[in-house]
Amino acid sequence: HLVWMIPLGVLLIGLLQIFRAYSSRHQFYIKLATVRVINSFTIVGVQGLSKYLFKFDGLILGKLAADALSLFLLVIFHIKKQTLQLKSLSRRRLGANAKRHDHFPRYQSFTVLLNAISQNIPVLLFASFYSAEVAGLYALTVRVLQVPVGLIGSSTRQVYYQKASQMYAAGKNIFSLYLKTSLGLLKIFIVPFFVILFFGEHLFTFVFGEQWAVSGTFAQILILWFLFLFINSPSIATFSILNLQKIQMKVEIISVFFRFSSIYAGYYFFDSYITSIVFFVITSIAVNVFSILYIYVKLKNTRSYL
Repeated sequence: HLVWMIPLGVLLIGLLQIFRAYSSRHQFYIKLATVRVINSFTIVGVQGLSKYLFKFDGLILGKLAADALSLFLLVIFHIKKQTLQLKSLSRRRLGANAKRHDHFPRYQSFTVLLNAISQNIPVLLFASFYSAEVAGLYALTVRVLQVPVGLIGSSTRQVYYQKASQMYAAGKNIFSLYLKTSLGLLKIFIVPFFVILFFGEHLFTFVFGEQWAVSGTFAQILILWFLFLFINSPSIATFSILNLQKIQMKVEIISVFFRFSSIYAGYYFFDSYITSIVFFVITSIAVNVFSILYIYVKLKNTRSYL
C-alpha cells in the first residue's frame, strides 16, 4: 500500500535538489541550512508521532513530509525574493542547455543511485548474514554519525561548488580553493574524530543506554570512514565542475562491488560482523582516498591552465 509513495518521493527529491542547487547559485546559504535543519526535525517528528498516535513506523511518511515542506519553503522564499525568472525561459534555450549538460542525466543520476545502494548495502547484508539486531545497531550508528557530517559536509559542498564553478568558468585557478576547503574540513572534524575514536562506546552507552554499547563500538570503527567521507565533499563537487561524471560513475560501480565483497568476505571467512564492518570501512576509505587523490592530481596538473 506504500507503492504510490515511490514516484511521489522521486518527484519531491528531484524538485528539492533543483531548488537547493538554484538556492546555492544565488548564495542563499543561511536559508538552505535552515531548511535542512527543519527537514531533519520533520522526519524525526513525523516518525515519532506516527509511532505514538498510530502505532506504525512513519519513516517513509516522515521523509515525504519533510521533503514536501522543504520544497514549499524554498519555493515561497524564491517567490518573495523574485528570483524565479520563468518569463525568460524558452524551448530553444532549455534545449540548448539540456544538450550542453547532458552528462548530468546520463551519468550523474546513475551515480547518485549507485551511491545510495553502496551506502545502504551494509544494513541489508547484516540483516541477511547475521541478524536484524546487528543491522539495527549499525543503522543507528550511521544515522547518528551522519547528522553532523550531512549538515556541515553538504553545506560546505554547496558553498564550494558555487564559488569553484564561477572561478572555473572564468578560467581561474581552483586548486588552492579545493585544498583550503578540504584542509578546513579536516580541521573541523579532527576533534570529534578522536572523541568518537577513543570514547565512542562510553558516549553511546551514556546517551542511549547500556543496550546500545555495541553501537558505540561500531562508531569507533566507522568514524575512520566518516573522516574521509567528510573531507571528500569538495572532491565530489569537483567531479561535476570538471565534467568528470563518467569517471565518478565508474568509481561508484567499483565501490558497490568492493563494499559488497568486503562484507561478504567478513561473513564467509570469519563469520564476524565486526570483521565485516572493518573490511567495509577499509574499502570505503580506499574509495574516498582515491577520489581525493584523483581530483588533487587532476587540479594540480591543470592549475596553470585554469
